[in-house]
Amino acid sequence: MYCVIQEIPTKKPNKGGYSKELKVEYMKMTIMSQDESHYYYTTKGKFDRPIKKAYKISIHQSYREDGHVKKKQFSICTVNYYDLATDIFGLYDWGDSKIQAAAEALNCDPDVLYDLITKKIEPLQKTIQAEFRETEEYKTHIKIDQIIADYRKNKEKWNKKYGFTGNDYDKCYDVFGTLRNPDLLNQFQKQRRQSEEYYQKSRSYQENFYSNYNQYTQSSAEQSDKQEALKAIYRAAAKALHPDANPGKDTTRAMAVLNDLKNQWGL
Repeated sequence: MYCVIQEIPTKKPNKGGYSKELKVEYMKMTIMSQDESHYYYTTKGKFDRPIKKAYKISIHQSYREDGHVKKKQFSICTVNYYDLATDIFGLYDWGDSKIQAAAEALNCDPDVLYDLITKKIEPLQKTIQAEFRETEEYKTHIKIDQIIADYRKNKEKWNKKYGFTGNDYDKCYDVFGTLRNPDLLNQFQKQRRQSEEYYQKSRSYQENFYSNYNQYTQSSAEQSDKQEALKAIYRAAAKALHPDANPGKDTTRAMAVLNDLKNQWGL
């Protein structure tokens, strides 16, 4: 048994392939009264593919019968030049059913046929891929892939910095990292600074609360005084964090910490 790969002409060039350029688009949308407009990327255009050829893969067996040499031939599949070039081709997907049928007819293990075809197709595919890597299409594809990879890393890093999980990065930047909405970015930066300030204040309140709490654990006779002191601490902190005392600021996080302490103290 042996494998034959025959080059055959095709009438039309392959229509698949990589895109010519990476483009930025803008989507304007509102969800639940919230502006969710953002920038996104898309690829456009196709390169001309002048090569018009494909490869027919078949399995052959020669044998003698009544003193004559006879042959059996089993067609497995036909694969386009660019399917090999772009590594889309997979022998299992393209020809498994035909390989199984041929193996049954030849009374052999299908793995034997897989090995025959693989040894024949791999050198051809390596040659085709080496040629394709010198084309403008392939080089452009690599550049686009790198830009998208960098975009995803930058978005992940930015989301971690600002505590976001959605597409807020895309509201400010495009896939190339170009700042498109500086006003919104300034707003996010201001919110981040305020959150850090409130977090520091909350830690300070918490440390003071625990310090005062520990001062009232000496005896049962002091429990009543302790509760009154904790109430005074709570009222003072709640007053300081009340929205009326903090116009234009969001004290939600600090109040949440304070309410947790209130529950812990049993107030």
